[in-house]
Amino acid sequence: MGGRRKKAVAQDNLSPQASAPAVLQAPPQVEEPRVQLSPEKINELQRLVAEMIVIGSELGLELGTSDCNKITKCPIALKGRELVMRVKEIREILKGA
Repeated sequence: MGGRRKKAVAQDNLSPQASAPAVLQAPPQVEEPRVQLSPEKINELQRLVAEMIVIGSELGLELGTSDCNKITKCPIALKGRELVMRVKEIREILKGA
């Protein structure tokens, strides 16, 4: 009987649970503090973002239809393009919401 017991113990040591390495766990997520905004401030921010989207869209149309031959090197046009790209990102997020 002693031989059977040793064999059973040896088989337990070969089980997947016994031989599997310890799993590393990610550290707990730290939530960043959130700013509490009043409904008035939220409305104000929504209004400003909506205005930025309109202005950015208009800027994109102006840049796209400009006949300036140096527009690809103009720092103002390049920044305008950057702004239009961000406005596009915001619009895509709003479409998915």
